[in-house]
Amino acid sequence: MSLATAAAPAPEAATPASNGQAELLSAIRQTVSDQIAPIQQAHAALQTQVESLLKPTPQAQSAASSLFGAPGAAPGIRQGEDPLGSRGYSFAKAAALRQNAIGREQCKVELQMHDLLSTVMRQQGFVPDAGDSILVPLWVDGIPGLSTTQRAEVRATIQQGVHGLDMDHVRQVARAAAIRQGLSQYDDTGLGVLLGPTTMGDLVDLIRAKEVFSRAGSTQLALPPNGRLRFPRQTGATTAYWVGESATVTSSEPTSGDIDMIAKKLATLVKLPNELLRFGNPSVEAFVRNDMARVMALAADAAFLVGPGSTVRPKGLLSYAGVQSHTASTVGTDGNTFEPEDVNLMLGKLQEANHDTDGLGAAWVMRPLMRAGLSNRRASVYNGTTVVAKGEFLFDMDRGAQQNGLQGRLSGSPIVTSTQVPNNRTKGSGTTLTQILCGVFAHHMIGRVGVAEFATSTQGDTPFTTDQTWMRVIQHMDAGLRYEDAFIQCDQIING
Repeated sequence: MSLATAAAPAPEAATPASNGQAELLSAIRQTVSDQIAPIQQAHAALQTQVESLLKPTPQAQSAASSLFGAPGAAPGIRQGEDPLGSRGYSFAKAAALRQNAIGREQCKVELQMHDLLSTVMRQQGFVPDAGDSILVPLWVDGIPGLSTTQRAEVRATIQQGVHGLDMDHVRQVARAAAIRQGLSQYDDTGLGVLLGPTTMGDLVDLIRAKEVFSRAGSTQLALPPNGRLRFPRQTGATTAYWVGESATVTSSEPTSGDIDMIAKKLATLVKLPNELLRFGNPSVEAFVRNDMARVMALAADAAFLVGPGSTVRPKGLLSYAGVQSHTASTVGTDGNTFEPEDVNLMLGKLQEANHDTDGLGAAWVMRPLMRAGLSNRRASVYNGTTVVAKGEFLFDMDRGAQQNGLQGRLSGSPIVTSTQVPNNRTKGSGTTLTQILCGVFAHHMIGRVGVAEFATSTQGDTPFTTDQTWMRVIQHMDAGLRYEDAFIQCDQIING
């Protein structure tokens, strides 16, 4: 009999054991279904919410951005020159516009941003420089007169201008043009050009110092458009007396003063070939813009720390006469040595001046080599006459945080290291001595005008004949101290 014609065997009668297995499987399926059902419902609800967020509602369409001229768009979704290719703010286009390298129709976003900033700043009394200057946003929260919606739009525009930049391409653009190299490495005349262009490596970025005050916790304030900000303060209190019966009470009066912050001008000038503005891409712009921003930030930071103070330059924290001074415990002819006991002595002097080093938080500022030296300082173990080993670490430092890449602490307060701290202090024959600064940095105030003024020029003998555009950026800022004795410095100490 073939398989095709073979009769199928008759089904066996169900047994009590098989019925029990079926019931068990059915119970398991029901339990699993009961557990999965809520998850499926939650997933469906989440998917519905996501779809509703992606689909603009009539209410969202009516609240479209007025800054970017996009009627019918949902808030936060800009519609620029091309609804499918909306771009962000470009500093290069702003510069190219001012030297007539491109037309106004190519700079709609930049012009609308300038018009908005110019309107709100002029209403507050800030008058831009006459000529071909253009206002660019520097610190959104420091621009008075902007509504909440406008602040969000300005942030989104700037972020969109740098979103998606290819940093590898930035490096390629920053490289010098490839130089064709001859067979003799110097001569192109003997088939050497067949070697092709020289292979270029990655751009080696400039090594720079780190900012101090942005990491130490200084208070950031928005200067008004007129660049003047005054804080009245009490400098002296009345006196209470115990007096006897019918005695005359001595009079006393409180005294007052002020902190007067007046905007100082910080500027930088960059000379660019016009081809960079005409044909450059956002990567070129990002490279130049970031370099200018970092240079100006470090210049301001250095002035806030050691600037002598004048009508054109902020007064640095270390230049205030009221800043407390502490002499290191080990005094040397050519430089003093900072000892473990000096840590709590400096904190104690701040607390003696009634400053809350715990609530508001104190911070230490020193050079990196100084921190390394303190971290590695260890006690010496003697056998009675000579040193035989190294003992425990002397300074109370959070070494675990440092090893994990976190901000280290000295006696519970964070440490900020920077080569902005001077290392040219002198004593005797010592000429490379440094300082350690400790203080409640919330009492150090930095005031900035919320916009930077961006101007370009192609006029003059040099820019015109070399086909260049000179770009100038100006920021206005100043700094001051609420309480000078909220800071203490230890000077003339050996670095490390």
